[in-house]
Amino acid sequence: MALECMTDIREGRGSVVNRTRDVINTMIFSPYAGGPITIDHENIVKAYSASPSMLGRGHTLLEPGGPVWCISTSDMHPQLAVACADGALSTTNMLRSTRRGGSVPFWIHKIYQFDYSRKTGEFRMLERFLPTELAPTSKTGAWPREVGVQRVAWNVGNGLGCAGMLAR
Repeated sequence: MALECMTDIREGRGSVVNRTRDVINTMIFSPYAGGPITIDHENIVKAYSASPSMLGRGHTLLEPGGPVWCISTSDMHPQLAVACADGALSTTNMLRSTRRGGSVPFWIHKIYQFDYSRKTGEFRMLERFLPTELAPTSKTGAWPREVGVQRVAWNVGNGLGCAGMLAR
């Protein structure tokens, strides 16, 4: 049983955020979400509140098409970047309402997706995707290890003018 725990170093004790039976590959703190952002047992990216009364209750931010390898946030803007094993790099805005059925849709922007042909040994980089609304999807399948996006990071060291740059 895996335990996602957040520790306040001022008090020296941990607070349990989430319990799961799977391995959690990534967790990051976001000042815009007001707490940690991580994945649950179904690879759904969720934001958890750091307040004691809401601890353990997550709000869905993104449902990727494959297992999540890395999540990245920035202190300078509310965009969330997610790298997946299916070869996709996606972003979404964390400041939208977390309520379902609201007037503001949950937009997901797929920046690109890698594809690999086992038959020819060739790679393709698919891009120029249109934004899509968040919809529950079935996430079954196997992806070639060659296409997995394993790391993503926002530029945080060059000021606000370069904060929108995303590295893979």
